[in-house]
Amino acid sequence: MRPVLSSPRRRVVIVLLAAVGLLAGCDRHHTLPQCGAVLSGDPGGAWTLGGDGTARQAGAGLTWYRCNAGERFVNGSCVGEPLRVSHAEAMQYAQDFSSASGRAWRMPTIEEMRELRMASCNNPAVDTRVFPSVRSDHYWAAESGPRGFDLACSVYTFSVMAQCRDDPEDKRLFWLVLER
Repeated sequence: MRPVLSSPRRRVVIVLLAAVGLLAGCDRHHTLPQCGAVLSGDPGGAWTLGGDGTARQAGAGLTWYRCNAGERFVNGSCVGEPLRVSHAEAMQYAQDFSSASGRAWRMPTIEEMRELRMASCNNPAVDTRVFPSVRSDHYWAAESGPRGFDLACSVYTFSVMAQCRDDPEDKRLFWLVLER
């Protein structure tokens, strides 16, 4: 006669089998490579890179400043220290930058930032040939959080996922785009 497992032993065996099944299932998930490690050469027709640190996105018709706000574009690289500021300070910086440059710069929207997403890589999921100093971090978006709440929106560049539940006083990086 076959021995029957007692009820507590049966539960332990079931839990162990479930854990083994979950761990074995992890092999099915494909890990994406880091964009900085797999991208090389010219970004191709999707972007027109300007010598002044701008990049024009072909499909969207939007012009981005290639460096984080606070950095300068010099000889193909971003130099200086990026700004980490509150949402209101980032919005004010965009206005001040516009006044000083004579061009209509602003912070990008969530949708505009989503257009940067590269599905084939991540960490960050943004073309590092176009944005040489991008970090896997939360970047402010122009939008505020839901009405009635004192929240702001950001996009996490690791995978270009947006959220609108940030404390607007948090210190975050941000980009600038030219008005269309």
